[in-house]
Amino acid sequence: MTDESTRFFGLIRRAGKLEVGDMAVTSALQNRKVKAVLMASDSGGNTIKKIESVSSEAHIPVVMTPWDKKVFSHAIGRDNVAVVGITDLGFAAAMLQKLSEEHPDRQDY
Repeated sequence: MTDESTRFFGLIRRAGKLEVGDMAVTSALQNRKVKAVLMASDSGGNTIKKIESVSSEAHIPVVMTPWDKKVFSHAIGRDNVAVVGITDLGFAAAMLQKLSEEHPDRQDY
């Protein structure tokens, strides 16, 4: 877990701009609070379908990160996390920029 982007999650969380877990993210998406959704690479199929459906309705991007739930959870400081929603446009843009710089081989950031 050496990516700067994984450490950036702590800053976003401390700023109170991170929704954690599928229920919290779904609710925030429905209330139009989320600016970007990030998911662990090993998220379950039902979770992916649910989040992608609600995100699509809200026109919010969903990004599958290169991290599994273990790395994702450790970066956020919570157990068994598969999905987060960033509620601040500036933080969302910065996270996507960091991801694209750290993983230039991926085209979906």
